Amino acid sequence: MKTYLRLLFISALIWNVNDAFAQQYSRASNQTITYDALIHQYQKLSNRYQTCDLITFGETDSGRSLHLFLINGDSAFYPEALQQKTIILIQNGIHAGEPCGIDASLEWAKSTIENNKIPENVVIGIIPVYNVGGMLNRGCCSRANQNGPETHGFRGNARNLDLNRDYIKNDSKNATSFTRLFHWLKPHIFIDTHTSNGADYEYTMTLLSPRKERLDAHLSQFLVGKLEPYIYDNFKPLTPYVNVFGTTPNNGIHAFNDLPRFSTGYVSLFNCIGFTTEAHMWKPYDDRVEATKKFIDLIATFSNANSKEIIQNKRTSDTELPMPFEAVNLKLDTTRFDMIPFKSYKAEYRYSEILGRKQLYYDRNAPEEISIKYYNYFDKVDEIQIPKYYVVSAAWGDVIDRLKRNQIQMMLLEQDSVMDGVGMFIKSYKSKRTPYEGHFLHSHVEVTDSVIQMTFKKGDYIIPTGQAGWRYLINVLEPKSEDSFFAWNFYDEIVQQKEWYSAYVFEPYAQQMLEEDPLLQMEYDQMMAKDKRFSESGDYRLYWLYKKSPYYEPSHNRLPILKIL
Repeated sequence: MKTYLRLLFISALIWNVNDAFAQQYSRASNQTITYDALIHQYQKLSNRYQTCDLITFGETDSGRSLHLFLINGDSAFYPEALQQKTIILIQNGIHAGEPCGIDASLEWAKSTIENNKIPENVVIGIIPVYNVGGMLNRGCCSRANQNGPETHGFRGNARNLDLNRDYIKNDSKNATSFTRLFHWLKPHIFIDTHTSNGADYEYTMTLLSPRKERLDAHLSQFLVGKLEPYIYDNFKPLTPYVNVFGTTPNNGIHAFNDLPRFSTGYVSLFNCIGFTTEAHMWKPYDDRVEATKKFIDLIATFSNANSKEIIQNKRTSDTELPMPFEAVNLKLDTTRFDMIPFKSYKAEYRYSEILGRKQLYYDRNAPEEISIKYYNYFDKVDEIQIPKYYVVSAAWGDVIDRLKRNQIQMMLLEQDSVMDGVGMFIKSYKSKRTPYEGHFLHSHVEVTDSVIQMTFKKGDYIIPTGQAGWRYLINVLEPKSEDSFFAWNFYDEIVQQKEWYSAYVFEPYAQQMLEEDPLLQMEYDQMMAKDKRFSESGDYRLYWLYKKSPYYEPSHNRLPILKIL
């Protein structure tokens, strides 16, 4: 009994201490809440009100759980009930040194619940902090360009991964848990809260919208025709995310290509409209939190008024079958732009003794309203023919695991089979010379498609493209995609040749090949005439013939994926 009472006393003490922490870390005094106090506050709300619930979705790399806080005026928290309404998912602290959204979401949730102002047609999901390990790694000085809060978290997670590069490769436990959470909740609108780190200007808030070219047509039209105009009409002042085209914003800005490795690019693949808020790093912390909170409220208000249309758009998009051809990459069109108003500071240059040259600075005492170029047009590039099915080898378990996590529908092959289809051969690529988020990322991938036969084993997978996740599917399986599994090194084994030859053994056979095959001899002669390397290197000629021989392994540079058109 004494032990039980002692535990109750300790629990009460921890509860009261966390309450004190929550009160101590006030944004008005340039402070942000601690992790323990944050979760404690959400637990208090969950325990006190039936209209909210705090649940967990697996672990993070820190060993702590990933939490989801749900708000629903109907007090129902099972998927079938939640999905009768427009679902907004707010993710905070992916870069834990940018805590504006952490504090803003908590304040918005408390005010909304306690004052009974929950939108009747909307469910709000809040990830209190995504990068738990980064939030626990608290310090004063990791954000050199940021005006507070005085102590804050760190950009990298417990494994020093930038989680906003991890949605496709899914290396972290955080990303694995998020994937499960995302597909359980199936949000219509997603908000990822950040703090900027770049040019200086007058705006407290800038906005990164999803690439309309990556969205389904219904969602793209809704975004451009209705949602974005509402946001810019009702949130003032606001400007697009300041991605500087030249040296300063005065020379123009360009829209951000949110590849699927990023949060908003990833959710777009599953017919979810995703925004990234970027509060200006040098504005007072109190103002940044207030601006983030204002954006959350604006999206909740809009979604409540337009809930039926938002729900129907996603349902239509989820059932839309892919077109025969689709591009897997986007490229900024540098010839097209719009002129937009911009509240800038005058850019000046002064001599730096450290740099030994003039250095840019912004004169905050000289605000100026100007008109700048906004490059907001992308071309779809690297078009592929979408097959009816992909056949994927189960030997690459890391690939299969990620497809399953993303609820891709797959059928098991029940027996060993030889199949006709289109094989994909890696012709060339470039790789980073130093690791990027734990990978030597490939780019500029060139692919040769060939009609071939491939043998698959019982237990391999046939994957139809006629499903809601088809955009995800082509982005990860087509090697030309900038965020394909090949680009992220999941298939590196195939580009290393496993067998070879001894020249003294193979050369007589190569000579025999030429003598017995007139067409091969003709091709050989043409290569001698037009290819300098071929004509000057006997070793190169012998390897060329080896690749024409039956001894050359057919799996070299061939992805273990077959496309059935």
